[in-house]
Amino acid sequence: MRRLLLELLPGLPRRLTLLGIAQLTATAAEMAFIGLTVRLIASLGSSAPSTGVFRAANLLGSAMSLTPASALSVAGLLLIVRLAAQSCGVGLWAYGVEAYERQHRGRLLASLLRAEWSRQSREPVGRMQQMLTHHAECISKAFTALAWSWIHVITAAVLLAGALYAQPWIAVGGAALLAGFQALLKPLAKRSRAAAALRAQALGRYVHLIGQSLGLLRELRVFNVAELLEVRAQASAAEVGVTRRVQNIIGSTLPALHQTAAGFLLVGGLGWAYADGAAGAAAVVSLALLLRAATAAQHLHSTLHQLQDVRPFLEEVVRSVAENDAAAAPCGGEPLPQIETIRLQGAAFAYDDAPTLLKDVHFSARRGEVVAVVGASGCGKSTLAHLLVRLLTPTSGRLLVNDRSAESFAAAAWYRRVAFLPQEPGLFHDTIAECVRFGRADITDAAVHRSIHAAGLQEDVAGMPAGLQTLVGERGTSLSFGQRQRVCLARALAGEPDLLVLDEPTAALDYESEERFVRTLENLRGEMLVVVVTHRPALLRVCDRVVEIENGRLSPAQSPRMGLALSSAAA
Repeated sequence: MRRLLLELLPGLPRRLTLLGIAQLTATAAEMAFIGLTVRLIASLGSSAPSTGVFRAANLLGSAMSLTPASALSVAGLLLIVRLAAQSCGVGLWAYGVEAYERQHRGRLLASLLRAEWSRQSREPVGRMQQMLTHHAECISKAFTALAWSWIHVITAAVLLAGALYAQPWIAVGGAALLAGFQALLKPLAKRSRAAAALRAQALGRYVHLIGQSLGLLRELRVFNVAELLEVRAQASAAEVGVTRRVQNIIGSTLPALHQTAAGFLLVGGLGWAYADGAAGAAAVVSLALLLRAATAAQHLHSTLHQLQDVRPFLEEVVRSVAENDAAAAPCGGEPLPQIETIRLQGAAFAYDDAPTLLKDVHFSARRGEVVAVVGASGCGKSTLAHLLVRLLTPTSGRLLVNDRSAESFAAAAWYRRVAFLPQEPGLFHDTIAECVRFGRADITDAAVHRSIHAAGLQEDVAGMPAGLQTLVGERGTSLSFGQRQRVCLARALAGEPDLLVLDEPTAALDYESEERFVRTLENLRGEMLVVVVTHRPALLRVCDRVVEIENGRLSPAQSPRMGLALSSAAA
């Protein structure tokens, strides 16, 4: 646990040291206040006049002369010192919570964004959202639990030392009883940790189920099986609830048991002091401090319970970041002035333990060409597209750019020269102009207008009241599918790429939208290298040549006419 916390909470020793100093000051002031007030109460209960001088304590034992008025003033000052020290501690804790939560949200997201596509594509649905919200809060909860545990340790230690100084035998006997009682509660605490681990697993399954189902709402409605989701969700939620119930019962029972033990300690201590004839201010001070230390120990047990409660989530954060960091995409390399040729040389690819999908692929193309890739569904056309844009890396063979290994070029330089249009167009909920710019500060307004025109979207934009400032809606739902596809094409063209890879760009378009897309593709011929993965005959009319994937291998280049026949056969 110590290693886990140090990994997740950098700078923890420094924060705990400062927090410890603040709490040490606050507890010393509290101890002094308890000792002084007990002596003052004892003095007021004696025959001494209330306005006279009484023999107080220097907090615990040594005599000192104070008037009641002076003692009350000192007590008030001690309360102010305690409040100031506690306020400093609260400030240190609050800043730590903010820093760790913000830091780990950034770290989690950055680790995923820097990982290779092969790793990103395997990210379970909804898991990152859960980790950026719930798990990041668990990290701040861990720091909170640790900080307060440290506070309670210091409080209990200082108060116990004071109790020992005031009346050693009462303090030693009470501490031994509390330690024995704590040992008896260990099995219950272990059961609580096991319940926390089971709850973390159940919650992860529940979030994954809901994430998957939200992506299938349309299908759930069309097939009228929404009840299936309800049943599964209720069963999964019940599993989460049962483990949470066990945690709540144990977590609420432990403080009650501690309070009961502290009460018995107080009763037993007073009885022993009375029977031994040791009743007096020193014994009362020792018992008061010991009881307060027992309360701190009870709170310590609760905070440690909270720490164990979030431990499974902390371990998942560490595991996720480590997996993403291990799959980080290389960022170094040489600059890439321009892509002239691209070539796959004996490339093969397989997904994890699945059979090899592409085998000994030899493919080459040069700037200015429009090359189509056809083949039966599931033959590896999209995988080939991902290889060409370096989203995937061949399991064997090489990708060559300008007759050099693609990996020798810096990723940033590579993606500055490459654009990709996937089958499913994805858009942020933003204006058309910002969707085209897509966060790239170097894309000027003029470049946005040029790409809108090149994508054949100018007439659609002109017919919108807000023009380029039209909001596209969540996932682009304010636009037709064809408009979304062309906005994504404009986004790809805005950076003036050397290589444009289109993966089934017209698969879901109607005839008119497809024809408009074909005309756009005709206008791009000669400006860049375009590779089109398709099974639609219309796109083949504007291609210079066609290659077919069959049984994991690429056939020799065919003419567009032959490609039409191949595409029709595949369809």
